[in-house]
Amino acid sequence: MEILQMIKAYKLEVIIIALAINILTGLIKMPIKNAAKKMEDKTVVTKWIVFFPIILAAVLSWGYGCIIKKTWGIDEQFFTRWLTSSSLSLSFYAIFEKLVPSKKKILEEYEIVENQRLINELKNLTGVEKSNEEPAEVIAEMVASETTCPPKMSAEGISSRKRIILKENRQ
Repeated sequence: MEILQMIKAYKLEVIIIALAINILTGLIKMPIKNAAKKMEDKTVVTKWIVFFPIILAAVLSWGYGCIIKKTWGIDEQFFTRWLTSSSLSLSFYAIFEKLVPSKKKILEEYEIVENQRLINELKNLTGVEKSNEEPAEVIAEMVASETTCPPKMSAEGISSRKRIILKENRQ
């Protein structure tokens, strides 16, 4: 509610700054993410991306105050404009992420096939098909007994991406 009240008070300027924050954040983070792909530990660089909207909001709010409002100092209006525009930009980003899913989050057909093969292999190795137990119960028992992997399973079938996304048709 407080954000909406501030937007009403500062009107269009906050919305324009918030949209500019989103556009600039996207433009700045693309080359950083591309460079991080070449690194072994991407998080060294990418963990700082979350601060870009807040920093850009401060810079753009200060710039707006200097150029449009002709106020060179950092005052209450600056802080209000800064925090309101950064909050609104994060809201815009969250809405956009829900409405337009990333292409990377959608599995390719070969990934779905590989995941289904892995699910079937896990079912065979754990004996889930032969018992009345749910797969989650079998896995929980394996973890509880400090068995992280069934003895017959090899690491060759696991993707080298260090991440496995499983997809199973639930009824």
